Amino acid sequence: MSGDPIGDIADPALQSLHAYWRERCRDGRLPARGDIDPIELSAVLPNLFLIDVRQEPFSLTYRLIGTNLVAKLGFDATGKDVRDNFV
Repeated sequence: MSGDPIGDIADPALQSLHAYWRERCRDGRLPARGDIDPIELSAVLPNLFLIDVRQEPFSLTYRLIGTNLVAKLGFDATGKDVRDNFV
């Protein structure tokens, strides 16, 4: 173990995604939607899913499910409630 959790991950695509994410974090906060450019994530986008979180009333909705995930799952839950379509 290197002490840096991402330093122990051998996959270059995952390391790149982590670096991209960290560069967009500000003041200890997660990046805002506007901070993320899907075109810059084209190499990993087929393997990602994004979830919209709403506070009032609380809900989780799949915003996007990558094409590789859809192929493996056999269905696309994009736009659907996570509670009803747990991936």
